[in-house]
Amino acid sequence: MVRNAKRLELLSSNILEVSRIESNALKLQRETLDINEKVRVVLEDSRSFIPDDKKVLIVFEPYREPLFVQADRARMFEVLSNLVRNAIKFIEKEGTITVRVEKERHRLCPCRHQRYGDWHRA
Repeated sequence: MVRNAKRLELLSSNILEVSRIESNALKLQRETLDINEKVRVVLEDSRSFIPDDKKVLIVFEPYREPLFVQADRARMFEVLSNLVRNAIKFIEKEGTITVRVEKERHRLCPCRHQRYGDWHRA
């Protein structure tokens, strides 16, 4: 029941966001965020979206030091949550989701996923 309530809340939130985007009313509130901490929180919250009939291990590999970015907290949460929820959806019965935060040539590159042992940009 809690999971269904979360899904309904997410759906209504997404509909409102599309409406804001279409009317140019979406305002970004930029702030300094530690991406390691943000990803950790998203992964903790995402565990509640794992269905009871699946066995999913979520592994987090943070960057070796705090990694700060200027971003909108809500949008960052939304993007990262969608990536993790999609990964959960595509696991059939059991599997591992590994999330690695890394920096590549002075650029933050948080959107990678691992499939069949290889890392790919999302």
